[in-house]
Order: sequence, then structure tokens, then C-alpha cells
Amino acid sequence: EPDAREKLNAMALGYPGVDGSAALRAAIAARYEGFSADDVIATTGLDDALAALSLSLIAPGDRVIVQTPAYQTYLTVPQWRGAEVVEWQAREENGWLPDLDELEALLKRPARWLMINFPNNPTGVMPDETYFEQLLEIVRASGTLLISDEIYAGLPASEAFFVPLCCRYERAVSLHSVSKTLGVPGLRIGWIVCRDEETRRRIKELRFHFNSFIGAPSEFLGTLALCHEEKILARNSAILADNTEVANGFFARHDNLFGWTPPDAGVNAWPQWRGPGDTRALSDAMLQDAKLLIAHSALFLGGDRNLRLGLGCLGFDTALGRFDDFLQKSYR
Repeated sequence: EPDAREKLNAMALGYPGVDGSAALRAAIAARYEGFSADDVIATTGLDDALAALSLSLIAPGDRVIVQTPAYQTYLTVPQWRGAEVVEWQAREENGWLPDLDELEALLKRPARWLMINFPNNPTGVMPDETYFEQLLEIVRASGTLLISDEIYAGLPASEAFFVPLCCRYERAVSLHSVSKTLGVPGLRIGWIVCRDEETRRRIKELRFHFNSFIGAPSEFLGTLALCHEEKILARNSAILADNTEVANGFFARHDNLFGWTPPDAGVNAWPQWRGPGDTRALSDAMLQDAKLLIAHSALFLGGDRNLRLGLGCLGFDTALGRFDDFLQKSYR
């Protein structure tokens, strides 16, 4: 960016704009057809967004439905608010794709919201268009607020174009961030996008009493990253492709210990453990013996036979080499 250094040096360090600068929110809105900067609330990462949603929209006794396996915060923050949290549980026999008939049955009782996450963390599952159409038909018929965490959408860059669900359902809230696909989590920039003015008002009113500001240097760098998103996604997709190839070879060598399917989209893989014991014990042993950290499936309410493997990091081949050494030593 030719003039980026000069702009950064000239930056004022007073209070930045509430809920994100106009430039940042405009760059975010440009990713969503038919949306403007006024439809965007920028947050300090997605954890801030998830907390703001729960605090502003959930009351004690409310019922919320959450797709699982899941990032723990989806369940724990509504529980902390006193909500009844109901799992919409995906199962291995269905390829970890949650069943739509089960969702329809769950929505026969009123729910404050349905929380979904595709591409999914931790399983790497990404439904096809027919599935999304049926899901939206079910949710629209119930009138339920849909919270769609789309933080991993965009990788690999060659995947079929994903239309954010806020663009397809008037009661959908889409969440995203620069942390995963753009690979800059240290900037702590996430966002909430929705059409419903009352939902945005309640979130903004809540955040006014906590933290409605993002640091100005982070806003500047986040806006810059979004303006060059296509180039960054191409770079990160190449890293993902290289790491997936390495993982394919690794799991082919250890097919007696693992079942392996690369992710449909995003960067998270969900290999099945076929060895002795559960994956909690395996994860603990790897950390102790190989100083290697891999999250086990119980952390995501996903049973005890899977591991979450992240394919988006530089140095992945080195870490997998340590994993290989551990397996050779422990499971000959």
C-alpha cells in the first residue's frame, strides 16, 4: 500500500469511532451485497461479538439451540445468562452434518435463537446449497433468529462461493473476523452484520456500557487487510493446500490408527482415532511427551474418538513430524 506508512504515522490516537470506524465498517459491508456500513458492528474479535449477542438478546429462561460439536463459547455464555441450551448434535454416521429433520423437531418449541457454524469448527464440514436452502426454509417457518458464525468462510479461495446467511434471511446475523481466513488474529477485529435494526440497537446499547471501541492502529491494519483480501486469501489457500497434502501422506502412513477425511472447507480437520484409549488421554500424552498440543473432541462436545487438527499454520509439517515421532515411539 503506497501511502500506508504515512497514514499510520499521521494517525490520531484519541478515541476511535464507536462500533468501528466508518472506513472499517465500509470495508466490511462491501463483502455483503445490499448492506451498508450502518448494518455493521465491528467488535474486538468474535468473542466480544458472542458475548454482546448473549448479553443483549438473551434473558434467563430463554431457550437457545446450538449446533454441536462446537466452539465452547457458543454454549457457555448463554448458559451463564441462564438460558436453556439445547444441542443440535451432528453425528459421525451422518458425516458430522447435523440432521435437518431433528432441527425441525427442535424448533417446534420456541427458541430465542439457533447458533450454527459453517465451515464447521471443529469438523471441517461445509454443506451444499440444497442443505442451506432447506435449513433456511425450516428456520424461516419458525421465525427464529439465526446466528451464523462464518469465521472460516473464504478458505480455500477456490471453494464454491458462499453467500452469507444474513444476505439470505432477514432474521439472520452473520459473524466473521480477520482472525482465521486472513490470518491476523492479533488485530482483534470481528464483526456482526444483520438487517434487523432492533437487533443492532440492542447490541449497540449493551456495548456502550462495556467496550465499543477497537484500537485505531488495529482498525487501520484491519481495513488494509480487507482491502487486499483476495491476495491474502490466495496466499493462505496455498499454505492450506500444502498442509493438506502433508496431512494426506501422514494419515496414509498411519491408517491403522486414524480415519482421515480432509475438511470440506475452512482449515479444521477432524481425524478419527482408532487406537487404544480415548483422545483425551492421547492429547494429554502428546502434550507431556512431545510438547505438542492437539485439542481432543470432548472439548467440543464431540465424543471421545476425534482430534481437531488445524491445517492453516506455517510450520505444520514440522509439528506433524513430531506427531509422527510420538506415534512411532508409542504405538509401534
